[in-house]
Amino acid sequence: MSAKNRDLLVLSHQGPLTQEELDRQLLRLNKVLSNIECWDQFCKANELIDLNRYKIIRNPMKIQQMLRDYPNRAFLFVCNKN
Repeated sequence: MSAKNRDLLVLSHQGPLTQEELDRQLLRLNKVLSNIECWDQFCKANELIDLNRYKIIRNPMKIQQMLRDYPNRAFLFVCNKN
């Protein structure tokens, strides 16, 4: 498994972590985040608000297609469903 280049903030209530403990925690976090940070999960958790056509797009396949075909389209907003 290759580690992605990302910034993670690891807080511990036990005090400072040794380098070995920190590496172990980062491996666990990368394992969890690799399952969550995929394109399918992103499309399921978000919807597109298209103010050009006055529509809300909720279909994950259409969200993926719109973001791939029109990445810089004006008045197209990604909104989290939470």
